[in-house]
Amino acid sequence: MQQDAHEFLNYLLNTVSETLIEEKNAERERMMRNGTLRKGTLGTDRGRDEASGSSSKTDTTWIHEIFQGTLTNETRCLCCETVSSKDEDFLDLSVDIDQNASITHCLR
Repeated sequence: MQQDAHEFLNYLLNTVSETLIEEKNAERERMMRNGTLRKGTLGTDRGRDEASGSSSKTDTTWIHEIFQGTLTNETRCLCCETVSSKDEDFLDLSVDIDQNASITHCLR
Protein backbone atom coordinates (compact mmCIF):
# COMPACT_ATOMS: atom_id res chain seq x y z
CA MET A 1 0.00 0.00 0.00
CA GLN A 2 2.80 2.45 0.85
CA GLN A 3 4.51 1.77 -2.47
CA ASP A 4 1.31 2.55 -4.37
CA ALA A 5 0.95 5.85 -2.49
CA HIS A 6 4.60 6.68 -3.20
CA GLU A 7 4.19 5.93 -6.92
CA PHE A 8 1.01 8.02 -7.02
CA LEU A 9 2.76 10.97 -5.36
CA ASN A 10 5.60 10.77 -7.90
CA TYR A 11 3.15 10.56 -10.79
CA LEU A 12 1.09 13.46 -9.47
CA LEU A 13 4.07 15.76 -8.84
CA ASN A 14 5.66 15.02 -12.22
CA THR A 15 2.39 15.42 -14.15
CA VAL A 16 1.46 18.71 -12.48
CA SER A 17 4.99 20.05 -12.96
CA GLU A 18 5.08 19.09 -16.66
CA THR A 19 1.63 20.62 -17.22
CA LEU A 20 2.67 23.90 -15.56
CA ILE A 21 5.83 24.10 -17.69
CA GLU A 22 3.87 23.37 -20.88
CA GLU A 23 1.34 26.08 -20.02
CA LYS A 24 4.13 28.58 -19.27
CA ASN A 25 5.82 27.83 -22.60
CA ALA A 26 2.51 28.06 -24.50
CA GLU A 27 1.81 31.45 -22.90
CA ARG A 28 5.26 32.70 -23.93
CA GLU A 29 4.67 31.52 -27.50
CA ARG A 30 1.29 33.31 -27.60
CA MET A 31 2.94 36.49 -26.32
CA MET A 32 5.68 36.20 -28.96
CA ARG A 33 3.08 35.79 -31.73
CA ASN A 34 1.04 38.74 -30.47
CA GLY A 35 4.13 40.92 -30.28
CA THR A 36 3.71 41.43 -26.54
CA LEU A 37 7.04 39.73 -25.84
CA ARG A 38 10.07 39.97 -28.09
CA LYS A 39 13.08 37.68 -27.97
CA GLY A 40 15.43 40.58 -27.30
CA THR A 41 13.55 41.52 -24.14
CA LEU A 42 14.28 38.19 -22.46
CA GLY A 43 17.97 38.96 -22.20
CA THR A 44 19.43 35.59 -21.21
CA ASP A 45 20.09 32.34 -23.01
CA ARG A 46 17.73 30.65 -20.58
CA GLY A 47 14.97 33.06 -21.54
CA ARG A 48 15.57 32.49 -25.23
CA ASP A 49 15.51 28.71 -24.72
CA GLU A 50 12.26 28.92 -22.79
CA ALA A 51 10.67 31.24 -25.35
CA SER A 52 11.58 28.87 -28.17
CA GLY A 53 9.73 26.10 -26.36
CA SER A 54 12.68 23.95 -25.38
CA SER A 55 12.40 22.64 -21.88
CA SER A 56 15.42 23.15 -19.71
CA LYS A 57 16.47 21.87 -16.33
CA THR A 58 16.07 25.40 -14.97
CA ASP A 59 12.29 25.45 -15.56
CA THR A 60 10.92 25.66 -12.06
CA THR A 61 7.36 25.62 -10.81
CA TRP A 62 5.79 25.84 -7.39
CA ILE A 63 6.11 22.04 -7.27
CA HIS A 64 9.90 22.38 -7.43
CA GLU A 65 9.97 25.21 -4.91
CA ILE A 66 8.04 23.13 -2.37
CA PHE A 67 9.22 19.55 -2.96
CA GLN A 68 12.59 19.63 -4.75
CA GLY A 69 15.85 19.02 -2.95
CA THR A 70 19.40 18.21 -3.95
CA LEU A 71 21.22 15.06 -2.93
CA THR A 72 25.02 15.03 -3.17
CA ASN A 73 26.50 11.61 -3.91
CA GLU A 74 30.16 11.32 -3.01
CA THR A 75 32.34 8.50 -4.32
CA ARG A 76 35.83 7.80 -3.01
CA CYS A 77 38.36 5.88 -5.09
CA LEU A 78 39.84 3.00 -3.07
CA CYS A 79 43.20 3.32 -4.87
CA CYS A 80 43.95 7.04 -4.94
CA GLU A 81 41.47 8.28 -2.30
CA THR A 82 40.12 10.87 -4.75
CA VAL A 83 36.59 11.98 -3.91
CA SER A 84 34.18 12.90 -6.67
CA SER A 85 30.74 14.30 -6.03
CA LYS A 86 27.60 14.58 -8.10
CA ASP A 87 24.50 16.62 -7.24
CA GLU A 88 21.14 15.09 -8.12
CA ASP A 89 17.76 16.78 -7.83
CA PHE A 90 14.87 14.86 -6.30
CA LEU A 91 11.21 15.43 -5.54
CA ASP A 92 10.99 12.69 -2.94
CA LEU A 93 13.45 10.97 -0.68
CA SER A 94 12.96 7.49 0.73
CA VAL A 95 14.15 7.04 4.30
CA ASP A 96 14.37 3.65 5.98
CA ILE A 97 12.75 3.75 9.40
CA ASP A 98 13.72 1.08 11.89
CA GLN A 99 11.00 -0.44 14.01
CA ASN A 100 10.36 1.58 17.18
CA ALA A 101 12.48 4.49 15.89
CA SER A 102 11.38 8.04 15.23
CA ILE A 103 11.64 9.74 11.85
CA THR A 104 13.83 12.44 13.43
CA HIS A 105 16.27 9.80 14.66
CA CYS A 106 16.46 8.21 11.18
CA LEU A 107 17.19 11.55 9.48
CA ARG A 108 20.33 12.13 11.58
